[in-house]
Amino acid sequence: MLNEFLGKIDLAFGLLGADLWRYNALKLLQTARKRLGSRGLAATGAELLEPATAWLDRTFTSPVSKALLAPWALHNGLGPDDASSAFITKVIGAAVALGGMPVPVGGGVKLVDALLGIVTDNGGAILTNADVAKINISGGKASGVTLADGREFVANKSILASTTPHALYNDLLAGQQLPPEVSRSVETFRYGRAAIQIHLALSEPPLWKADPALKDVAIVHVLDDMNSLSESVNAANRGYLPARPTIVVGQPTSVDPSRAPEGKFILWIQLQENPRKIAGDLAGVIDPGDGTWNQERLNAYADRVIAQLCEQITNLQSATLAKVVLGPQEIEAMNHNLVGGDPYSGDCRIDQYALWRPLASATGHKTPWENLWHIGASTHPGPGLGGGSGYLVAKRLTSKKLFGR
Repeated sequence: MLNEFLGKIDLAFGLLGADLWRYNALKLLQTARKRLGSRGLAATGAELLEPATAWLDRTFTSPVSKALLAPWALHNGLGPDDASSAFITKVIGAAVALGGMPVPVGGGVKLVDALLGIVTDNGGAILTNADVAKINISGGKASGVTLADGREFVANKSILASTTPHALYNDLLAGQQLPPEVSRSVETFRYGRAAIQIHLALSEPPLWKADPALKDVAIVHVLDDMNSLSESVNAANRGYLPARPTIVVGQPTSVDPSRAPEGKFILWIQLQENPRKIAGDLAGVIDPGDGTWNQERLNAYADRVIAQLCEQITNLQSATLAKVVLGPQEIEAMNHNLVGGDPYSGDCRIDQYALWRPLASATGHKTPWENLWHIGASTHPGPGLGGGSGYLVAKRLTSKKLFGR
């Protein structure tokens, strides 16, 4: 499977990294047509839209192989029955096979420190605790920003807003007249499922029942099979708590022992199949109440997850020294772009992806105002740690060609 996909991986990553509103996107299409032919290009279009379940059932016979690959689309906000989930599964599978599972030594904060260093080393300044309350518009151009404390900053060249469409157009640009098609697109932009994070400190490494060597794996997906994954995603989409959720278990100390004292271990658990508003519980145990993620419902669901994981990690209960549970409300409080706990800042299904991200009116990173650009996970090429949207806009801003500017 990988050998077949690697033959056109440059086209796959080119599609995900292309500025869809510049000439290089057309050039990529021409390259694909030259290599694949017209019929091959049309067939590739169908391949791009295929759901993971159909592709996995056609390609593999082993339920284990299917269950191994199917959860990876979750990390791009897609379920296995969603259009394009097969393509995303192949992309992530190839990335993991070729690049492994890189982990920054010393913790994720080191990644942040490195990015800060890039800015300051090049003469930039970073201002924290400075909430932007308003983007100032003058003569059809973005001219600067006003902070919540009244301070103002002038932008001579450009402003890049890494926000959701709602935060940008309804809040930062409140009072500005929008073109009707943009206004409609902002109104219909929707968010995806909520995330939950559980962090555990362990007194010893986990004892995996299936294979002790699993303690040395950076990420393990725990699920019954591909059908349980499909059920839990569809349940969450309809507002229901899954009875048997898919559990993403991160084991960073297996790669970077410095993250914990000698002999100790840490786990992070990521759950991506949670409703933002609870309508019911497939297990019939947790009362949805008013549908909010209060502490009682959050802790009850976290207990379900831990109990399910204890089936696989036999010493999980006895080795746990501390536990922190971050629900949808806590996650949004940490980052306002993660509305309702959606870790991807917007539903990632095909009608809100590629050409149609962030808006159905297909404006890309441009906004109706000169000098104002929209970037972030809500925009193309979507969520992730690659900084793709900012990179694409930076290339535009630094282009020396008149048509590129």
